[in-house]
Amino acid sequence: MSNEINWYCVDLGDAITATTRLFSLQDQLTTIYQQSDNREQMLALYRHESGEIHCKVTLYISSAFQQALCLPDAIACKAPQHNDLTILVGKL
Repeated sequence: MSNEINWYCVDLGDAITATTRLFSLQDQLTTIYQQSDNREQMLALYRHESGEIHCKVTLYISSAFQQALCLPDAIACKAPQHNDLTILVGKL
């Protein structure tokens, strides 16, 4: 991942129940991306991760997306590692 981009993560919770919120966020992020002149700084990724009992979904968004969307549960984090990431919105 690019070290030039600041990242935020959002724990969407259990993979089964996270799907609805993930798709809703994808719609919002896609709209922001399509209307932006700053697309090269916009990237949203997600990963299924092992949880205590079930898998959980973690969303990673660039600071450009966080500034536009202002997710209250987004936490600043290090750049996500390449393994097992799926692009939600944007281009690597």
